[in-house]
Amino acid sequence: MTAATGTVKNEGTASLFQQAGQAFEKQASLLQKIEGEGLEIAMAQSEASKMYKNADLLDKAVACMEAAIQVYRSQGQLQRAARQKESIGEWWAGVQQWQSAADAYELAGDWYAADNGAAYVISIL
Repeated sequence: MTAATGTVKNEGTASLFQQAGQAFEKQASLLQKIEGEGLEIAMAQSEASKMYKNADLLDKAVACMEAAIQVYRSQGQLQRAARQKESIGEWWAGVQQWQSAADAYELAGDWYAADNGAAYVISIL
């Protein structure tokens, strides 16, 4: 049983998720070289993040999600960035990293508010 997710994974499955995460990161890197910046890059980083999370590599998952968030914010997609930041808060809460979780939730709330998403702000408080 893993500490990060509370699920049972064997090493082979975790390794496959890690490899998938690396492939999505490579995709994001190649897209960045071709396009410079765009939502496809953020989506690839977000997928990498999910794979790393499934491999119980939380630090890598958060780093990839933060890269996706940076793109979403630069593209003016504050609500999408806020949802991703809220996910990071949930991940940190899942491993009892309360301060990191609170910081992520607070920032997500600020972004929802800035994007006139009052209902979202209320839902995460």
